[in-house]
Amino acid sequence: AGAIWHQAGLVNLNVYTLTVDPKNSHTLYAGTTHGIFKSTNAGAIWHQAGLVNLNVYTLTADSENSQILYAGTTGGVFKSTSGEMVWTDINTGLTNVDIQALALAPSDPRIVYAGATGGIFKTQNEGVVWSSMGLTHTSVLSLAVHPAHPQILYAGTAKGIYMSSLGGWTHIEQMDIKTFALAIDPENPQTLYAGTSGEGLFKTTDGGKTWASAGTGLTQKRIFALTIDPEPPQTVYAGTGGGVFKTTDGGTTWKRTIAGLTHPITLSLMVDPQNPRTVYAGTLGGIFKTGAEEIVWRERGLRGARVICLVSDLENPRTIYAGTLDGVFKSTNAGASWRESDEGLANTKVLSLTIHPANSHTLYAGTAGGVFKTANAGASWTPASTGMTNTKVQTLVTHPAHPQTLYAGTLDGVFKSTDAGTSWTPASTGMTNTKVQTLVTHPSQPQTLYAGTLDGVFKSTDAGASWTPTSAGLTNTEVRTLAIHPSHPHTLYTGTYDGVFKSVDGGIFWTPVNTGLTNKRILFLIIHPANPRTVYAATPGGGIYKTTNGGRSWLPAGLTHTFVYTLAIHPLRPETVYAGTYGQGVFQTP
Repeated sequence: AGAIWHQAGLVNLNVYTLTVDPKNSHTLYAGTTHGIFKSTNAGAIWHQAGLVNLNVYTLTADSENSQILYAGTTGGVFKSTSGEMVWTDINTGLTNVDIQALALAPSDPRIVYAGATGGIFKTQNEGVVWSSMGLTHTSVLSLAVHPAHPQILYAGTAKGIYMSSLGGWTHIEQMDIKTFALAIDPENPQTLYAGTSGEGLFKTTDGGKTWASAGTGLTQKRIFALTIDPEPPQTVYAGTGGGVFKTTDGGTTWKRTIAGLTHPITLSLMVDPQNPRTVYAGTLGGIFKTGAEEIVWRERGLRGARVICLVSDLENPRTIYAGTLDGVFKSTNAGASWRESDEGLANTKVLSLTIHPANSHTLYAGTAGGVFKTANAGASWTPASTGMTNTKVQTLVTHPAHPQTLYAGTLDGVFKSTDAGTSWTPASTGMTNTKVQTLVTHPSQPQTLYAGTLDGVFKSTDAGASWTPTSAGLTNTEVRTLAIHPSHPHTLYTGTYDGVFKSVDGGIFWTPVNTGLTNKRILFLIIHPANPRTVYAATPGGGIYKTTNGGRSWLPAGLTHTFVYTLAIHPLRPETVYAGTYGQGVFQTP
């Protein structure tokens, strides 16, 4: 599967270079047509960080002291020694100040090399003074330094590749091609990759003596950027005029990874050193990022159906029920095929479904015309709404320990049944808003419930007999969905039309957790049963988002531009996620 990219800031700027704080991979720097930008939250938000009137072509950070940063610009080399982004020009000795490339010696960061439009310069004292190393007849576009021997240096220039080992330069005749990018294998420095202006990618495994065209599948010939994954270095990314290409076998074969990359001309690439499956791309239209997982959704039928809810058979993960605005549908083969399952369903606008926790043949459907019950796995349904004063049932939950007890959320509050749906009584005392959209029960203390309404969250600790408001911190009280942590039930998430909020104290106070959410209209949330720090969010028109760190940050997780209404994960098969959409049916990953 191909990586999925999403925009990560600096829209419409040419991003020439990217670098990361070696001690904190959430801190990023970008060099652009309008100076330097900095992010401290892995690209979610960027701030201008100086040199605004200069084109910044190259950035590099000191591996030992990450407060030290060097910038190569159209006005020379600049240095910052604090997180305050105060820049000082360090151009003493530079006879050419149009800097295209910078490289620090990994073994001695006091040594810095600068490639200019008129040669190469070197400092051995962190930029106090520079001296020329030659190649004054050509523009130096890229540099690579041997990780253990800083005297071994490779230069990609407008006239090909040069190598220096003892201060002099050797022109590699075989590579007499304009070279935009160089990358050296950190584990085996004899291996280098070179990206050229029109001849594609080349590789050497003998320190530059001989070069060969690198593999098949790399259809683009203009290679602007290269970066090597440190774990393992056989994985290499190439930024081209037609998107990003990836190899996992050292360049033998390549695959294009362009999904979501709306600006394919890629000028810079960077792998997160602490999470190497996260890659950043700087393009002619801003920065893009691909996350740690490659999520691909497969269509699983019901095309055209407006799917409002999904529920799985707790005993058989391959059996799924979909509640739609045209009735209930059932699949017994994990969504490969569906059949109608609504005999006796007098109202087919199905808004909610719940399943008996110990008897998977018994289900309840909440519809726009009341509750219906099946005792034969959906073969037939009978009405089960006696006592309800409002029959538009938005949400249904079953008591986990006493499945004869059910709760229904309607537009006239909560109703409770203690006889498996035969009769219902109002259970909304204390609710100041009775338009209930969602209900969840505490997994180990089922007398504790939470209700999401159009005016915030309410909590009951006495099985629905009374409710108290618990919405402090919510900036939007139109609550559409609630999710409760399976093993730490004081932790909850709520989805509103102003994003996701999280509580770690049983709903007393809520905090927004929206970093990375570009669509904040949240219709449904679901917590991964095996890894509760992973949460999925469904949005209308924005697809699915995913967090793997308890809401600290979110990444798009597929179905972009799709109206996703609901999600389901079976506890016995948590690697599979189902998505119900409004008008496009059901999707599944993987």
